[in-house]
Amino acid sequence: MAKFNTIMNKMKQFKSYHISTLLRWTRLRWYILIFISYILLVYIHPFRSLSPTRIPQLWSESHYSKYMNFLFENPAPVTNPPDIFVDMNERKPSFKLAMRSDDRPFLSVDRAQSKLLERLRLYETCQRDSSTIVVDVGAYLGEFGLYAAACGCTVYLFEAQPDMIKLLHSSIKQNIFPTTRVHVYHNVVTNLPSNTNVSFPPGDGSVAMVDNPVTVRTIRLDDVQWPSPSIFMLRIDVDGSEFNVLRSAKKLFTQKRIQHLLFTYTPWLSERSSQKELLPNIKNDFKAKFVYSLFRTDDNIYGPLLPRHLTNFYDQILNLNIPAEVYAVFDDKISQSTIKAKRYHQFKS
Repeated sequence: MAKFNTIMNKMKQFKSYHISTLLRWTRLRWYILIFISYILLVYIHPFRSLSPTRIPQLWSESHYSKYMNFLFENPAPVTNPPDIFVDMNERKPSFKLAMRSDDRPFLSVDRAQSKLLERLRLYETCQRDSSTIVVDVGAYLGEFGLYAAACGCTVYLFEAQPDMIKLLHSSIKQNIFPTTRVHVYHNVVTNLPSNTNVSFPPGDGSVAMVDNPVTVRTIRLDDVQWPSPSIFMLRIDVDGSEFNVLRSAKKLFTQKRIQHLLFTYTPWLSERSSQKELLPNIKNDFKAKFVYSLFRTDDNIYGPLLPRHLTNFYDQILNLNIPAEVYAVFDDKISQSTIKAKRYHQFKS
């Protein structure tokens, strides 16, 4: 009996020990839970104004030190990806082109355009006279205008997108082009009065190549203080707004100050009536001497286009569904033998 009582006492002691231990751990767990809850509330508090999709993005994109900066209202500065520079060496002279590291556009050289510039002796002309002016409207990254700068020309680059303006300046700096010879204008070229604030893209039915509209000031080419009486080449790539650019240079054309016109023709990017009448107007109203067509993947230049070709050009390019370039001659010294073009009908589908 005494042995039984001893065993029971030990069991009671053992039970009391575990009950007291359990109570202690229960209180400790509550303390731990309260502490963790407090930490979570403090930690999550700065995220209260963020969307549910933004919180995991912060977790995936940031390091621990960035989290701590964020928590204590000292966020790490947001930096854009660094620019990269692409060697544009498919035609000479070569140059470097700045672009965003996450944006690699189509950069193959337009073969027919290269042949045209060779026959117009752009490089030799600018090497002989660096005041020779080349104007690039809708410069974008500046493939055309920066090539002209590499040839030694005086270049005017017009671009509406702020990001592209920054990249153009980066390219100019990287290539050590003198800013006295290469000029960048952050403007929309149109026939509205200069210094008018407009939304770009304009919302006129043309296809926008930017995500969000921005407010940009307009400029008319007639209002630019050109340092030379003549412009060797006016190049335009404005996604269907060519008429607006040409009308802004009406005085320059009337005074015969523009020698050559080259523009991208994409009839599906604008309304039918303006695009269909564009080539006849260049010939009849702007008094082009000859009009030719070029295609990016073709080595040949076609033309000169006859009146019936000018009238039907819109429908043909629309049916072919390929972008074309149109070259118009205004220089009386240029003959058909200089261009060495093939007859236009040979390209008909």
